[in-house]
Amino acid sequence: MAITLAEIQQGVSEFPELKNEILAAFEPDATDYLKGKGFELLTADQKAQLLKKHESEVIGPRVKEFATGIEKDVFDITGMKKLHDEEKYYDYLKRGLETQKAQISDLQKAGVTDEATKQRIAALEQELAEAKSSVENGKKEYETEKLNLKLANNFANAFGELKIAVPSGVAEKDAADYQANKRRMLQQDLLSQYEPVEQDGKIVYKGKDGQFAMNGGNYYTEKELLTKAFQYEFELAPNRTGTGSGHASGDASLAAVSDKQGLYAAASKKGLVAGSPEWKKFIEEGAASKNIAL
Repeated sequence: MAITLAEIQQGVSEFPELKNEILAAFEPDATDYLKGKGFELLTADQKAQLLKKHESEVIGPRVKEFATGIEKDVFDITGMKKLHDEEKYYDYLKRGLETQKAQISDLQKAGVTDEATKQRIAALEQELAEAKSSVENGKKEYETEKLNLKLANNFANAFGELKIAVPSGVAEKDAADYQANKRRMLQQDLLSQYEPVEQDGKIVYKGKDGQFAMNGGNYYTEKELLTKAFQYEFELAPNRTGTGSGHASGDASLAAVSDKQGLYAAASKKGLVAGSPEWKKFIEEGAASKNIAL
């Protein structure tokens, strides 16, 4: 006698430890199935390799471009050459600024008061101020660009593990465009709520209250923040299904519902699992009956 899916689910509910054994037994079939559904499954090593490649191919050249610009500024202002090709740009910059300061100090100590010397001191001080300003502005631009590059990479990884739920009314040929647009909207929305800050080489997020977004003792990741803020926008794992009829038309639970969040809450109270076919039907029919924009 063949075993049914319901019997397997019942067995897992009674003996949770069976879940990992079942998943292991059906690997790689389960992995292939998830990939076929659009999920991008990466190991920790694969993610590390992607980040390393990103830093090497994208961030690395930007650092070199920034350093070259600083070195040009130092030479143009001071006329001083690098000690050797391997001298780091920040060491070269430091020598250039110290040289400018020394020239100003020497002229001031000499006690020369003629107008030409005064003008020379003023010019050196102006050049020094411009050099510092150029370095600071360049550093800010570089740090901003580096942060944006890391953000793009992190969100790409996060969305690679999350599948946007496509409403049944969207044609199959338009599904990819719908998901791409939704990803951009969700990322922008999230970044309007949280400020990304680089800390110890990683990006963490600070809320409007100035507090870091924490999950227990750990910083929230992009994936965790997305699922926390927009849980109803993503499909769940394919082996999860909703419960209940999912029929929204004329449903008494919608009596007090007037917006999208209330609609989602009503679906949750009915026991419908977000992303399941029953959940989608309830949400779409409820939105239509209550004139709620999704």
